[in-house]
Amino acid sequence: GYNINDVMFYWTRGNESVSGLDTLQLAQYTVEDHYTSVSEAVYETGHYPRLVFHFELKRSILYFILETYVPSSLLVVLSWVSFWISLSSVPARICIGIHLFGNTHRR
Repeated sequence: GYNINDVMFYWTRGNESVSGLDTLQLAQYTVEDHYTSVSEAVYETGHYPRLVFHFELKRSILYFILETYVPSSLLVVLSWVSFWISLSSVPARICIGIHLFGNTHRR
């Protein structure tokens, strides 16, 4: 609630104010770069100080492929199994459909 006339923010040690990024472990991303800045937010009620932390992430493509494309592809291939079951075996086709697509709502 304080504007720039009442309080000013600043990073004590600049980029060194943020620590622990070298040990940060994310499943899908790695932190490529980061930096800090000080800016001013302008609203109808006045000008307010703000500290900003900028960071750049790089996506781990292997994780993305293993977690997105592989399960989706397997689900599509498994859904094709019903085409190989004879047309006269209706109960078997229905059971496969219920088993494959009925389990998606449990998450």
